[in-house]
Amino acid sequence: MISKLRACVVLSWLDRLVQAVARVAVSTPDIRRNTQQKQVVWTRQLLPVMALLPALFSTGAQAQPLTGDENWDDQFLVDGFDGELEAVTVADNGDVYVGGDFTTAGGGVAASNVAKWDSATQQWQALGLGVNARVKVLTMDSSGNVYAGGFFTTAGGQTARRIARWDNATQQWQALGKGVNEVVRALVTDSNDNVYVGGDFIMAGSEFANYVARWDCALQQWQALGQGVDLGVHALALDSNENLYAGGWFLQAGSVNANHIAKWDSVNNQWQSFGSGVDHLVDALTIDSNDNLYAGGWFTRAGNSANSNHVAKWDSAMQQWQAMDSGIDSSVLALAADSTGNVYAGGYFWAAGDEPASNVAKWDSHKEQWQALGSGVNAGVNELALDSNGYVYVSGRFNVAGGRYTGRIARWTTVAGQQTGDNGIGDGQATDNVLNLDGSNGESSDAGAIGWLVLCLTGIVAVGRANRTGGRN
Repeated sequence: MISKLRACVVLSWLDRLVQAVARVAVSTPDIRRNTQQKQVVWTRQLLPVMALLPALFSTGAQAQPLTGDENWDDQFLVDGFDGELEAVTVADNGDVYVGGDFTTAGGGVAASNVAKWDSATQQWQALGLGVNARVKVLTMDSSGNVYAGGFFTTAGGQTARRIARWDNATQQWQALGKGVNEVVRALVTDSNDNVYVGGDFIMAGSEFANYVARWDCALQQWQALGQGVDLGVHALALDSNENLYAGGWFLQAGSVNANHIAKWDSVNNQWQSFGSGVDHLVDALTIDSNDNLYAGGWFTRAGNSANSNHVAKWDSAMQQWQAMDSGIDSSVLALAADSTGNVYAGGYFWAAGDEPASNVAKWDSHKEQWQALGSGVNAGVNELALDSNGYVYVSGRFNVAGGRYTGRIARWTTVAGQQTGDNGIGDGQATDNVLNLDGSNGESSDAGAIGWLVLCLTGIVAVGRANRTGGRN
């Protein structure tokens, strides 16, 4: 019976795939109307469908755990979220902040597009009234205040155009002047708590600021960075000298040709390029302790390196682009570097180098090779964050990590056996490596197969959301 049910579901999914192809072939995304961006949005609509199809062909009720799955932590389980997570950041005390497109956080907590995991109470909490539309990015300042950017126009019930600050002292939302006139996609704060903002805007407050701007914390005003760039900014990062790095759609920064990636020199206040740049959209940036820059996105070439598939390293000493093995086989949306120079990548992909890796992987900078994080996660990763212990927080569309049901956020621990308990969060069962969707503790059953069907049906909801929003736009 179950095999026939699987066959019917497979046919249904194939039909959905054909319909999706037909839809995106005639659609025109309302982001920025050039051919490359259409291609990216179309691909993003199809990837969630394709990524979940293999689950329908599994012959057992339970996915067998892989080496490393014991490092996945389902501490945030509760009931998960009712929508996609796009952003995550972690405070020094272990509190975790998430943003996205949701109205309910774990445990049935009403939370409008932004929420906090309180490490003391071990519960999800709303941040006041939240914001009125999707959150794309979060960051924190040195005082633990949280900055949110995205599509919203109100925060805490007050006007806040696409960017706002959650004041941890007053527990209230605050606008940053008049905000910006279009979507915010990237945020980073410097040592003086100034906030650098990237996105689709051309106005910041009353300043003309093409796609990138700075909020001066002391002066409480917006400032342009020279002439800015000529198209949208999707990623920002700061090095140890507080030079700013930007990645996105642009081909020019100030008066400099800069293919999708550029540097704002904080001393000379001017834009600089990185060789010949990269050949397609940059969606993610991170910098290691040696100020080497890592870029991720949709490109296949970085500088003269033709094997830089979707991820590459700019060597700050050699001043050149370097491939990272053979790269990653599809889009990279998130990057994070730890204190030892290892780099974690997340996105929509199936392999990193020669290693099968489901949507998340680690670049071992010492061995110069990719490593899978166990069996990874079952759908796209939108953002990564690291805490002071080097633990990796992963958020996105997925609901299974390392064989455990996780509800769109999970933590990868760097030491096996420390999945739970060190910060008081979780169920304390470090030996239960795999939790079936039917709760059967690994015994094969029809109920287990139905569990996998439930997972796939959950994917249909994600696909519907992707089709409505144009993917991770």
